[in-house]
Amino acid sequence: MYALAAGPLPQRMRVGRVGLRVFAIGPIAAIAGTPRAAAEASEEALREQHSIVLALAERLDPLLPARFGSRMTAARIEAAIRPSAAVLTKALEHVRGRRQMTVRLAGPTVSEVPAPLATTGTAYLAQRRAAAHALPAEAAPLEDAVRSFVIDARVQAGRGAIRATLFHLIAREDVSAYRDAIALAVPQIAPWQASVTGPWPPFAFAPELNG
Repeated sequence: MYALAAGPLPQRMRVGRVGLRVFAIGPIAAIAGTPRAAAEASEEALREQHSIVLALAERLDPLLPARFGSRMTAARIEAAIRPSAAVLTKALEHVRGRRQMTVRLAGPTVSEVPAPLATTGTAYLAQRRAAAHALPAEAAPLEDAVRSFVIDARVQAGRGAIRATLFHLIAREDVSAYRDAIALAVPQIAPWQASVTGPWPPFAFAPELNG
C-alpha cells in the first residue's frame, strides 16, 4: 500500500517505471503496487516508497500516505477501508490543499521533573502517552511564531539530542511564510536548535489502517 486518495481514479497508474493499481472502495481510492521479492524493510525499499508517495502527492490532492510496510491482499484492502470510509473521507478533506512541515528540536540534555507516581496501570499508560506527545517548553517560541499558519499539529518524543519532533499541517501557499517565521523564532530558543524540512505529504496525519 502506498496511499489513499479521493476517488474516482483510473484503475492503473504509473510512477516512473513502477506500475500501480487503484482499488475503488466507495469514495476512497487505495493505491497499491505488486509486491516484489526485494520488498523487505530495507533502506532501499523505504526510499523507493517515499519517492513514489512524493510523486503521487504532486499529482493528487488530497492524499494520505500509507505507513511503510503496509502489505494487504485486495480482499484485505476492501475489509480494512470500507468500515472506515467515513473517517478516511473526513481525513482526506482535512489534508486537502495542505502540506506537512516537520520541525526537529535539538539541544542539550535537561533534567526532567519526575511525574507523580501513577496508582493504576491505566493511569500509568495514560501518563506515558501524554509525555510522548507533550510539547517541550523550549518549543513555545516556535509554536507562537507559526500559530497563525498551523491547522493541525502532532508531537513525537525524541531520542538522544533530538528532544522532540513537531509535525505541522499548513496550507500549501503558506510554506514560505511559515519558514520565514520559524527562522525568526529560532534565535529565541538558544542554546536549542530547530531544523525544518518540508513541505511533505501529510505522513503524520494519516489514520492508521489495520492491515
